[in-house]
Amino acid sequence: MKFLSIRNIQKGLTNVIRRFPFELLIVLVAFITAILGIEANKNEEIYIRILVSCNIGLLLTLFVDILTEEANISGRKKWLFRLIAIGISIVLYYLLDISHYEINLYRVVAFSIAFHLLVALAPFLNKRGTSEDLWEYNKTIFLRILTSVLFSGVLYIGIALALSAIEKLWNVHVPSNTFFELFATIGILFNSLFFLAGVPTQFHLGEEKSAYPIGLKVFTQYILIPLMTLYMAILALYEIKIITQQVLPKGIVVWMVIGYAFFGILSLLLIYPIRKLQENKWIHTFSRIFYIVLIPFLVLLFIAIGIRIKHYGVTQERYSIVSIGIWLTLITVLLIIKPNTLKAIPATLCIFALVATYGPLSAPSISLRSQLNQLKSYIQNPKAKSNNPRSIVIYIVENFGMTALQSLTSTNLRQVDNVFLNKEKLDSNNYSRYTYQTEAVDTLVSILKIKKEANFYLNDYQTNYISLNRPSSNIIKTSGYDYLIDNLYDGITFNIDSQTFKFNRVNNNVTLAQNGILQFTISLNEYAKRVQALINENKIQIDATGNYNPNDSLLFIYKSNNKFNFTFWVNKFSYDSELLKQDEPQFMIFDADILIKNID
Repeated sequence: MKFLSIRNIQKGLTNVIRRFPFELLIVLVAFITAILGIEANKNEEIYIRILVSCNIGLLLTLFVDILTEEANISGRKKWLFRLIAIGISIVLYYLLDISHYEINLYRVVAFSIAFHLLVALAPFLNKRGTSEDLWEYNKTIFLRILTSVLFSGVLYIGIALALSAIEKLWNVHVPSNTFFELFATIGILFNSLFFLAGVPTQFHLGEEKSAYPIGLKVFTQYILIPLMTLYMAILALYEIKIITQQVLPKGIVVWMVIGYAFFGILSLLLIYPIRKLQENKWIHTFSRIFYIVLIPFLVLLFIAIGIRIKHYGVTQERYSIVSIGIWLTLITVLLIIKPNTLKAIPATLCIFALVATYGPLSAPSISLRSQLNQLKSYIQNPKAKSNNPRSIVIYIVENFGMTALQSLTSTNLRQVDNVFLNKEKLDSNNYSRYTYQTEAVDTLVSILKIKKEANFYLNDYQTNYISLNRPSSNIIKTSGYDYLIDNLYDGITFNIDSQTFKFNRVNNNVTLAQNGILQFTISLNEYAKRVQALINENKIQIDATGNYNPNDSLLFIYKSNNKFNFTFWVNKFSYDSELLKQDEPQFMIFDADILIKNID
């Protein structure tokens, strides 16, 4: 290991300038952009877009330089490839407007994953190099990333604490922006240069490979594999429950399957170089068991996500889950047939990530078509049970803009959209993107003649989120009762007729105890089902803001014991109807007053 010295730093910097001139230029642009953005404290959108493009440009130019270096391509040809990489990042700067359309954030993540994987594959895109060479190269890259993050983190914390000490001890004012600029300096400039200085220069090591880190084997064998086994046990027991009780799988199961697959594949990748050693024969058995067990879990994943797509259509999140499921199926079959194809894992995942960004099979295209079809079905038959139409309009406006709905109306939505966009340009301080989206959604609901949901209040950012509210101006009538306890909260105690009462909430159950003895329990899940049934049957009247008729006794909760009658008068009650329907866990908001009558 080389000791840190001025000479070594100078040598490392010179090496970075020689090997990665475009990467260094991009890092400087990103650094200057971050500093200008911190100082400007406004118009953050353009600075964020530049930083996103710099991230993509850095990955692409690094991929090009490693690829051409391994293939011995130099001179004009190499510079042409570099310019193409820069050109792609500039094009994506104009395409990926993440401040206006949320779907572009999805594209940014997909491109970042794909381009990271391209860097991981760069020296091995030709037929040269073994799987062991690929593993060794990526191990070096991975450890360099970890080291860069560790050094950068320690350096930032140390200098930040020193600045704080100076401020406190000498009463020297340190502007708050200084800490953000310090973070940008270390996080962008130092971190990137340190990483680039450690990028491997040799990619095909033959027999000259470094010793396998024993810590990786310990970490894999005693942490990752037990975690994977835990997920496997939970999923296996849940699959037995589904078969025996003949119930549909819950949505959370898809993440359990993905978690099992993630820990299993990561474990196999980390112990790949030592799989053939005599003392590690268990690895081959573990590998076979993992992929065979994964097959029924993937079936479970497709059933669970298929149910949600059937009812609510495709979104980019559901597209990603299906895409991951297809990729895992492909990798499982491939590695069962040919277990030593290590290159196939990053290569196929890179292809799937790129396909998800643009084109007819991309997440934006498929999700838009699916949601438009859902909305068309509602417009053609408003009485049919379907996903809430307003939530579909919100999704499309947030991700694709008003004009994506042009096929559903003869109104020129481009002209309407320009009116809102001009408002935003002329008064950007008061007319925010949120205001634009709200006005766009309300306008489209009117144009498409979508009836306003009178049954419940649908929060724009939580689809199927139902909220009942008692009007704040309402006066509580206490005739027929002896006591009123308002604003119940967890742990409140009160005394009535020498009796001590305590109100508690545990998860979605509320309880009332009298003199330390439990009197009754109210299940909020059961109350939510009761409310939902009343909504579905139009037996309660709720306006567009969620306010209900405060005298509607159908929403009261009645309880009693041998001494008192208790009536809970709900101030606010909120829950997610989709999670309720699927019987999945959720946190419900419950606020009520309690009216008490002595019947003794």
